Amino acid sequence: MVIAIIAILAALLLPALSRAKAKAHQATCVSNTKNWAYALVMYTDDHQDAIPYMAERFANQPDGSRYPFVFDLLAPYVSKNTGGSYSQSTVYYWDARKCPGGSGTSVTNWNCWIGVNFGSGPASGLGGLFYYGARNQGEPLKRPLKSTRIKKPSEAMAFMDTLWYYVYSPGDPSFKFDADSDGDGKPDTMSAYSPYSHGRPTVHNGGANVGLLDGHIERVPFKKLWSVDAAGNVTHPFWWLDD
Repeated sequence: MVIAIIAILAALLLPALSRAKAKAHQATCVSNTKNWAYALVMYTDDHQDAIPYMAERFANQPDGSRYPFVFDLLAPYVSKNTGGSYSQSTVYYWDARKCPGGSGTSVTNWNCWIGVNFGSGPASGLGGLFYYGARNQGEPLKRPLKSTRIKKPSEAMAFMDTLWYYVYSPGDPSFKFDADSDGDGKPDTMSAYSPYSHGRPTVHNGGANVGLLDGHIERVPFKKLWSVDAAGNVTHPFWWLDD
């Protein structure tokens, strides 16, 4: 009889505990995202309103090392300097970039990190806030995007929950296709392995923690964030740079 009562109480309490745990994960993720959003605001203040490149160049430096990536550039505003770049950088596996709503057996295969909204370049009204300055050595750098060009910084997405380091902007025509072949016409992926362009729709009960250019954070339902019109274009304003 006692065992049965304990089982009933456990069945009643476990859902509540699960919801509380999910809320705690979400709160930690929001806090981490806010730190990076504030770091971006401070970086632009210190660099004549310039938003940092994803990296100065996609290609390696002449000595074979990688150029510092965006999180390396923002890291001093969050905690400290980093070593290396991209996956070789200490910031790649920082707790400050980790979303606890993800899962994995170790930090190296964890599946949810705070990443950036990535595009191919500063096309007017399109693309992500972050892009490479140039692809190869010797190519001239694109102009850095100035935060002052963005008329609505409170609607310009900079950060969100991602699989690794970035989410491909569906507002950039370079990434507009439905490679997961689910038949909805939604430009939601670069491969069947990483649906929603490396976004993570399942870690916060179907929502995403989004960091905007003005430094504030919003939770957006994933279906709303990736809603499309009849032509298959993503319609949420956070993807479209209103410059």
